[in-house]
Amino acid sequence: MQRYISISSILLLGLLVHLDWHLGRSHDHRFSGEWSYHWITGFLGCLLVVFLVARKSPHWLTPAAALNVALGLVLGQFLEPLGEALVSHLPVAQIVTAERSQIFREFMIAGIAGVVAGILLLGKPKTSLRA
Repeated sequence: MQRYISISSILLLGLLVHLDWHLGRSHDHRFSGEWSYHWITGFLGCLLVVFLVARKSPHWLTPAAALNVALGLVLGQFLEPLGEALVSHLPVAQIVTAERSQIFREFMIAGIAGVVAGILLLGKPKTSLRA
């Protein structure tokens, strides 16, 4: 039976979503980069997830990659802020600000491009040159 979920890929992408938040947010926050090219993290992170998933389930690359990327994004953008809200006793609306949402949107747009690039690179069956 083929396994489609890669826990390491999901955790990696969740971590990269959080790292991207630190790289992209303004210097008003501690540990911030205010890097305007933070979205590169999304492209490379999602591309890496496709590569990792391709090793595990090459015949079902597109659905497996989409599933793992979706779960990693849910972990990084929804579950992590909920955990932060529970630990810090702050309302979720104070943690998930408009700035955070905008940074995540940029991450996702670049991430979708990374997934498409990875699937285009790895998804085609290898054909021989024999006639």
